Amino acid sequence: MIKTSFLPLLILLFLGSNVTAQYSNYNYKAPVEGIENQWHQLILPNELYAHIKPDYADIRIIGITEKNDTIEAPYILELNKNITTLSKIEFN
Repeated sequence: MIKTSFLPLLILLFLGSNVTAQYSNYNYKAPVEGIENQWHQLILPNELYAHIKPDYADIRIIGITEKNDTIEAPYILELNKNITTLSKIEFN
């Protein structure tokens, strides 16, 4: 009887520890400051590019509520496209 009631408790403890450790193992964290409205624009700091994947798939915006709950904010990533300009320079 003890073994059957102990197994679900062990599983719940494992899952609980896995969920709380989800956001603590990132290599780089930066605070998001100056949020005043629901919609806003964030400019990624230059230091961030050394720590992220080339396809930007590992960027997360995570908030912590007053009750210490974590929420992940959805975002749209808009990349600036490189503009190449060709100029003819006269040379004597």
